[in-house]
Amino acid sequence: MKPSHRRMKKRYKRSLSGAVVLKFKRPKPARRVCALCGGVLHGVLRRRPSDLRKTSKSQRAPTRMFAGVLCGSCVALIVKDRARMKAGSATEKDVPLTRLKFVKQLKA
Repeated sequence: MKPSHRRMKKRYKRSLSGAVVLKFKRPKPARRVCALCGGVLHGVLRRRPSDLRKTSKSQRAPTRMFAGVLCGSCVALIVKDRARMKAGSATEKDVPLTRLKFVKQLKA
């Protein structure tokens, strides 16, 4: 057995010729997490890249700002930061460095 197959789930399948063949099932990828808080992203599929290409775009991730990258609560914080900067009540120095990159993407 190859070392790469050791951690895979094993299934015995009967082939068309009647022989019993050992098949390996790849594990699911880890859950996608938010880039800022590390929380689990809901509505994002846990599939391998080859399977993800076969699904429609609307099924891959929610269709909103930073979908598949940030969770909803972090997006809300970024939108608030952007609104405060536009209004003039806050500057770039007031925004935490972790969120500043995403706020600048919204400004463009």
